[in-house]
Amino acid sequence: MDSREFAEWAAYDQIELPDPYRQDTRLAQVCQTLVNVNRTKGSPVAKLSDFRLDWDVAPRAVASLMNTMRQWMRMFGAKKIKDADE
Repeated sequence: MDSREFAEWAAYDQIELPDPYRQDTRLAQVCQTLVNVNRTKGSPVAKLSDFRLDWDVAPRAVASLMNTMRQWMRMFGAKKIKDADE
């Protein structure tokens, strides 16, 4: 790639809206690097797929999300958890 082509791509990148998939991949690479640099000897190497969001997964049902939220609330010491029906 010569300097002219690089300048064209740099200009294009300035006017083009950021692609959320690209941003997620970049952030996943940062997370993967941090984990791999700080992992203990003998522990498995983190893969990029461990941190990248999967946009093709079907969303979970609301009931499943509510159950997960209740579990987290109990884990962090919530005394009373209201149901959506109450």
